[in-house]
Amino acid sequence: GASIASYTIVASSGSIVRTFQATASPFLATGLGSSRFYTFTVTGSNQFGSATSVPSSPFLLPPAAPQRPFFLEIHTRAVIVSLNTSSADVTNLELQYKSAPSSPEYESSLRLIRNAAWSSLPTVPSAQQLVTISGLSSSSQLQVRVRALNPTGSSSWSAPASTTTMQEAPSLPYVEQFGAKWVLLRWSPPTGATNLYIIISSLWNVTSFIDLPPLQKQDGAADQQNLTGLLKGTRYRFKVAVLRLDGGISDFSVQTDDITTLSTVPSSGPAVSFSS
Repeated sequence: GASIASYTIVASSGSIVRTFQATASPFLATGLGSSRFYTFTVTGSNQFGSATSVPSSPFLLPPAAPQRPFFLEIHTRAVIVSLNTSSADVTNLELQYKSAPSSPEYESSLRLIRNAAWSSLPTVPSAQQLVTISGLSSSSQLQVRVRALNPTGSSSWSAPASTTTMQEAPSLPYVEQFGAKWVLLRWSPPTGATNLYIIISSLWNVTSFIDLPPLQKQDGAADQQNLTGLLKGTRYRFKVAVLRLDGGISDFSVQTDDITTLSTVPSSGPAVSFSS
């Protein structure tokens, strides 16, 4: 018989109908909605007439890419990622992440994270909105991306979300000495700390502690700070953090035991001393 000269392809999904013209098989139909069931009919035509196939079985298209994930919590060695599914037909979500050391030089940091390899996490149900990624390094760049899965296939990857994990926090802060208006605060600096410390003093205001403005110290390897200008006869506690290269801060250290500054200024020397 005579060969078919042209094809008319009709793709239907509920009230959505798309028509395509083709001259050969196979044919790539584009612009269809993701995560929708479509049926297809094909009409072949030549100089003698046309004939239409029976509708195909419903076919579920792969999902669209999810929205960029975002970081709900960022810690020293872990993050909590919030996810967004793309449609009701998504059954699972797949996550990948990559990390690289931070660098004070912007171009160097970009190169390090760009060249890092992606690692895959186990897939999670689409209803799961939070995923924890642990086992990370402190002060490291991190990128996370997600794609959606359904029984037919997978979406493309989302745009990656980027952050930097927190600097390791200082440890074991304690008040070594104090007087009426000052304390000598000591702590153990974290490994590799070269940037600013923030020392937060908390003041007791009868019913609760309130954070006072931070005091910054330039030397990241320092292990003590003399805090002056405090109030006489007032209850305080202290905690210490480190500034990251990107301007963020580390997790805070544990807080010190409470101390109450002296009510009067002694004539000479520290009034009270502690050992760690």
